[in-house]
Amino acid sequence: SLIENPFGFTPPPPPESHGLLNGTFDTDTEYWEVYRADGSNAEISVENGKMKVHFPNYDGWFIYSTQVYQQNISLKANKTYTLSFEISATIEKPIIVSIEKATDYNIKYLGAQNITVTTGDAVTYSFDFTMGAVSEENAKLVFQLGSFNVPGENFISHSIYIDNVTLTEKETGEPGGSEEPVVVPGVNIIPDGSFDDGIGAWESWWGDQWSGGVTSGDAIVADRMLKVIVDSIGTVSYNPQVFRPGFTLVKGVTYEVSFKAKASKNWGVVVNIGKPLTYDPWFIPYAPMQIYGLTTELQEYKYTFTVNEDTCDDIKIVFEVGLIGENAPPAIIWFDDVSIKAIED
Repeated sequence: SLIENPFGFTPPPPPESHGLLNGTFDTDTEYWEVYRADGSNAEISVENGKMKVHFPNYDGWFIYSTQVYQQNISLKANKTYTLSFEISATIEKPIIVSIEKATDYNIKYLGAQNITVTTGDAVTYSFDFTMGAVSEENAKLVFQLGSFNVPGENFISHSIYIDNVTLTEKETGEPGGSEEPVVVPGVNIIPDGSFDDGIGAWESWWGDQWSGGVTSGDAIVADRMLKVIVDSIGTVSYNPQVFRPGFTLVKGVTYEVSFKAKASKNWGVVVNIGKPLTYDPWFIPYAPMQIYGLTTELQEYKYTFTVNEDTCDDIKIVFEVGLIGENAPPAIIWFDDVSIKAIED
């Protein structure tokens, strides 16, 4: 979202909050805005009753370099909503869809959903999410339509078509969203954990006033590994951190977590897996916290856990690299081959 813009620009919101507006694009794209960075020259218009997002020359280096969004959306506390939309493209392309707090992209109401848009007939997607105990008057629906580090010389001009965007509140007791997802043992549910194609849906967080201040560093992909450069740390283990949101864990299923890691010197890392919240206690653990002492040699780490909480499609795995044991920056930490797989009982 716009928090990634280094210039800190946030467009002024409409004067009043509202439900989602103009999701059928019958005549125009009113209420929808576009954010461009890192070379993106996206254009939005209406073509055949659909919103057309056209990229004549480039879509940007990062997935968030092009965003089409609507903000000032009102969401009620403790209510369940369904987001639905139709989408197609002239090339096959991965995108991310989420609903977040317009003023803080870390607060997600619908966690980042990774989908691959295909050519041909439009495909309909639907996602359910439930609000916490606090209402939101300035939520933002975001389609992140940039690239996962595609060089300009490899760029292919293309268009994405979006239509019939709805955000509806479910009635109490209304069916839907209750079927358990299909679990396939042995399949990695972190598809971008090898970093072979860039950083994927991984994100980083660098602190706030309640965690020891804003820390400095970077999280990039180098040599097909996630390279976390830590120049400073906060006063807690989770400042800073790298994390991968937006996957599903199913109640009663046992999973195996594995990853490879090393550091430029001995460095403590905490691994947490759970459901992020927008209210206190802010996080529901779905697996026991793990603490590892990394060395300068690349090693593989594994553990298993069984989900006792309700099935959730907004889970994230977090690697905390802050104040743990004797950690003293600066340091560089590498992660690779991150995997979470269901295992046979």
